[in-house]
Amino acid sequence: MPNNIAIYQHPDPLLSPEYMDAQIAKLQEIRNEVVSRHATAKTEQPERSVLDDINAEMAELTDAQKELLYADADYRQLDAAIAQIAAQYQVQLLMPYVLQDKEGKKLLERQLLTIRTKRDDIIAMERAELDEFRKWKQNKGKEK
Repeated sequence: MPNNIAIYQHPDPLLSPEYMDAQIAKLQEIRNEVVSRHATAKTEQPERSVLDDINAEMAELTDAQKELLYADADYRQLDAAIAQIAAQYQVQLLMPYVLQDKEGKKLLERQLLTIRTKRDDIIAMERAELDEFRKWKQNKGKEK
Protein backbone atom coordinates (compact mmCIF):
# COMPACT_ATOMS: atom_id res chain seq x y z
CA MET A 1 0.00 0.00 0.00
CA PRO A 2 1.49 3.39 -0.96
CA ASN A 3 2.47 5.73 1.78
CA ASN A 4 1.57 9.36 2.03
CA ILE A 5 4.24 10.06 4.56
CA ALA A 6 4.26 13.82 3.96
CA ILE A 7 0.76 14.22 5.46
CA TYR A 8 0.11 10.96 7.28
CA GLN A 9 2.45 8.81 9.29
CA HIS A 10 0.71 5.63 8.02
CA PRO A 11 -0.38 4.21 4.66
CA ASP A 12 -3.17 6.11 2.84
CA PRO A 13 -6.14 3.71 2.16
CA LEU A 14 -7.42 5.91 -0.68
CA LEU A 15 -4.24 5.29 -2.65
CA SER A 16 -4.48 1.49 -2.48
CA PRO A 17 -4.88 -0.27 -5.85
CA GLU A 18 -7.84 -2.32 -4.56
CA TYR A 19 -9.77 0.81 -3.53
CA MET A 20 -9.03 2.56 -6.81
CA ASP A 21 -10.08 -0.53 -8.82
CA ALA A 22 -13.36 -0.69 -6.89
CA GLN A 23 -14.06 3.01 -7.53
CA ILE A 24 -13.26 2.63 -11.24
CA ALA A 25 -15.62 -0.37 -11.43
CA LYS A 26 -18.41 1.67 -9.77
CA LEU A 27 -17.88 4.54 -12.21
CA GLN A 28 -17.95 2.17 -15.19
CA GLU A 29 -21.19 0.63 -13.86
CA ILE A 30 -22.77 4.08 -13.51
CA ARG A 31 -21.57 5.03 -17.00
CA ASN A 32 -23.05 1.87 -18.51
CA GLU A 33 -26.38 2.54 -16.79
CA VAL A 34 -26.48 6.14 -18.05
CA VAL A 35 -25.58 5.08 -21.60
CA SER A 36 -28.24 2.35 -21.47
CA ARG A 37 -30.93 4.79 -20.27
CA HIS A 38 -29.96 7.31 -22.93
CA ALA A 39 -30.13 4.68 -25.70
CA THR A 40 -33.51 3.41 -24.42
CA ALA A 41 -34.93 6.91 -24.25
CA LYS A 42 -33.94 7.54 -27.88
CA THR A 43 -35.47 4.31 -29.21
CA GLU A 44 -38.76 4.43 -27.27
CA GLN A 45 -41.48 6.47 -28.91
CA PRO A 46 -44.13 7.73 -26.53
CA GLU A 47 -47.43 5.94 -27.06
CA ARG A 48 -49.97 8.11 -28.83
CA SER A 49 -53.27 8.21 -26.98
CA VAL A 50 -56.77 8.75 -28.28
CA LEU A 51 -56.65 12.12 -26.53
CA ASP A 52 -53.69 13.10 -28.71
CA ASP A 53 -55.72 12.13 -31.78
CA ILE A 54 -58.73 14.16 -30.56
CA ASN A 55 -56.55 17.21 -29.96
CA ALA A 56 -55.01 16.87 -33.43
CA GLU A 57 -58.45 16.62 -35.08
CA MET A 58 -59.77 19.60 -33.10
CA ALA A 59 -56.73 21.69 -34.01
CA GLU A 60 -57.59 21.31 -37.69
CA LEU A 61 -61.11 22.72 -37.24
CA THR A 62 -61.94 26.41 -37.50
CA ASP A 63 -63.82 28.10 -34.66
CA ALA A 64 -67.03 28.03 -36.70
CA GLN A 65 -66.59 24.30 -37.36
CA LYS A 66 -65.95 23.69 -33.67
CA GLU A 67 -69.16 25.54 -32.78
CA LEU A 68 -71.11 23.28 -35.16
CA LEU A 69 -69.50 20.24 -33.56
CA TYR A 70 -70.29 21.49 -30.05
CA ALA A 71 -73.94 21.93 -31.09
CA ASP A 72 -74.21 18.31 -32.27
CA ALA A 73 -76.36 16.16 -29.92
CA ASP A 74 -74.07 13.10 -30.14
CA TYR A 75 -70.99 15.17 -29.36
CA ARG A 76 -72.72 16.90 -26.42
CA GLN A 77 -73.85 13.56 -25.00
CA LEU A 78 -70.33 12.10 -25.20
CA ASP A 79 -68.78 15.27 -23.82
CA ALA A 80 -71.17 15.23 -20.85
CA ALA A 81 -70.39 11.57 -20.11
CA ILE A 82 -66.64 12.25 -20.26
CA ALA A 83 -67.06 15.32 -18.03
CA GLN A 84 -68.97 13.22 -15.50
CA ILE A 85 -66.17 10.65 -15.33
CA ALA A 86 -63.56 13.41 -15.03
CA ALA A 87 -65.57 15.03 -12.22
CA GLN A 88 -65.66 11.74 -10.32
CA TYR A 89 -61.88 11.47 -10.48
CA GLN A 90 -61.53 15.12 -9.53
CA VAL A 91 -63.71 14.58 -6.46
CA GLN A 92 -61.70 11.51 -5.48
CA LEU A 93 -58.43 13.40 -5.81
CA LEU A 94 -59.58 16.54 -3.99
CA MET A 95 -61.72 15.03 -1.24
CA PRO A 96 -58.82 14.60 1.22
CA TYR A 97 -58.18 18.35 0.95
CA VAL A 98 -61.86 19.14 1.46
CA LEU A 99 -61.84 16.93 4.56
CA GLN A 100 -58.89 18.83 6.00
CA ASP A 101 -60.57 22.20 5.40
CA LYS A 102 -62.72 23.37 8.31
CA GLU A 103 -65.52 24.73 6.10
CA GLY A 104 -65.26 21.75 3.76
CA LYS A 105 -65.69 19.31 6.63
CA LYS A 106 -68.77 21.22 7.87
CA LEU A 107 -70.31 21.08 4.41
CA LEU A 108 -69.61 17.35 4.11
CA GLU A 109 -71.23 16.76 7.51
CA ARG A 110 -74.30 18.73 6.35
CA GLN A 111 -74.36 16.69 3.15
CA LEU A 112 -74.27 13.45 5.16
CA LEU A 113 -77.16 14.67 7.34
CA THR A 114 -79.15 15.62 4.23
CA ILE A 115 -78.57 12.19 2.70
CA ARG A 116 -79.66 10.45 5.87
CA THR A 117 -82.79 12.56 6.28
CA LYS A 118 -83.84 12.40 2.61
CA ARG A 119 -83.01 8.73 2.04
CA ASP A 120 -86.23 7.36 3.54
CA ASP A 121 -88.38 9.88 1.65
CA ILE A 122 -86.65 9.01 -1.63
CA ILE A 123 -87.11 5.28 -1.07
CA ALA A 124 -90.80 5.82 -0.25
CA MET A 125 -91.30 7.91 -3.42
CA GLU A 126 -89.59 5.26 -5.51
CA ARG A 127 -91.79 2.51 -4.04
CA ALA A 128 -94.92 4.57 -4.67
CA GLU A 129 -93.91 5.09 -8.31
CA LEU A 130 -93.22 1.38 -8.69
CA ASP A 131 -96.59 0.49 -7.15
CA GLU A 132 -98.31 2.96 -9.47
CA PHE A 133 -96.52 1.40 -12.45
CA ARG A 134 -97.55 -2.11 -11.36
CA LYS A 135 -101.18 -1.01 -11.02
CA TRP A 136 -101.05 0.61 -14.46
CA LYS A 137 -99.52 -2.55 -15.91
CA GLN A 138 -102.23 -4.73 -14.31
CA ASN A 139 -104.98 -2.44 -15.61
CA LYS A 140 -103.40 -2.47 -19.06
CA GLY A 141 -103.37 -6.27 -18.98
CA LYS A 142 -107.06 -6.42 -17.97
CA GLU A 143 -108.09 -4.12 -20.81
CA LYS A 144 -106.80 -6.52 -23.46
